[in-house]
Amino acid sequence: MTQDYFVGANADASRYAHLTRNEDGQANGVTFGGGANAFAGAQVTQKFEQTGPFGWFSGSTSISGKAGAGAGASGGTTISADEVSVNVGGQLAVELGLGGTTSLAVHPNAIVNTFTPGDYDLDDAISDASGAFDGARDAVGSTVSAINPFD
Repeated sequence: MTQDYFVGANADASRYAHLTRNEDGQANGVTFGGGANAFAGAQVTQKFEQTGPFGWFSGSTSISGKAGAGAGASGGTTISADEVSVNVGGQLAVELGLGGTTSLAVHPNAIVNTFTPGDYDLDDAISDASGAFDGARDAVGSTVSAINPFD
């Protein structure tokens, strides 16, 4: 649980999309989203975070009390072997107002790690499947080349 305070003015708009990477630096998913917000005044934000048993699930919620003027909305998602999540947020203040964000996530690698021995996780399974597919493609290519009379 954390608490933040803000006094001032702020305006932002964003749009983002990028690859996510695992701890080995390999691309294993995508993240995208965006939003627009503007606010002038003072606010206090209380954030609550929780992670489920074995790290399978996580979530966070923040609630802001605002004195001032502003409005905004945001949202995004991540789809990767480490996390499948969605987040939404919004704010509205005319003299007094509220804001908030919520994020919910499932962690596939943590689930796979619970049931497999050692450090074998979903990234490893995807890599193994990709290697098998590449090997099969190469074998088919070699066979076609061997029987192709036009080579």
